[in-house]
Amino acid sequence: MKIIAITGSIAVGKSIISNLINQLGYVVFDADRCVKRQYLFNFNMIKEIKNRFPNIIVNNRIDKNLLKEKIFNDYKSKQELEEIIHPIVRDKFKRFIKKSAFNGEELIFVDIPLLYETGWDKYMDYVINIQTDEDIQKNRVLNRDKISEELFEKIKKSQINMDVKSELADFVIVNNNKDIKKLKIDVINIIENII
Repeated sequence: MKIIAITGSIAVGKSIISNLINQLGYVVFDADRCVKRQYLFNFNMIKEIKNRFPNIIVNNRIDKNLLKEKIFNDYKSKQELEEIIHPIVRDKFKRFIKKSAFNGEELIFVDIPLLYETGWDKYMDYVINIQTDEDIQKNRVLNRDKISEELFEKIKKSQINMDVKSELADFVIVNNNKDIKKLKIDVINIIENII
């Protein structure tokens, strides 16, 4: 069994690559999706976040835009939030790995944006970094997330630089709005190299 990370900075196209890998019949643990599920269903986590950050609650719910503003303007708050979320995601990841191993999966993919920032790279056999031009990245984020340029820059600065991630990775896919068929060929070539 080999564990392969799919990583990259914000809005580089990790989800597209994960979906292609999944369509090829491989399992993918999506860390971001896991976190989003926790925001909906993990009531203990929600309660702890509400207690630590009462100013981000609107209509008794966590306002994710207010939360982003808070954590990317206050490093201590970001650390506090990560102390709540990361252990939960790590536990879900370990369960996913056990289940996948039990099911006989030979390749297990993990879509995790903050791979190096969280130290999860030590659990991986291979790393695929997704990269894009900064102008494309910026346009994707501003259009998708409806955030300010200032907040985008803060988020980007909180992550390891794209080029550094590419240097650390075993494989790199450049996703500058590339045709999906070309991306699929890139993915297949990487999988063939790993197998």
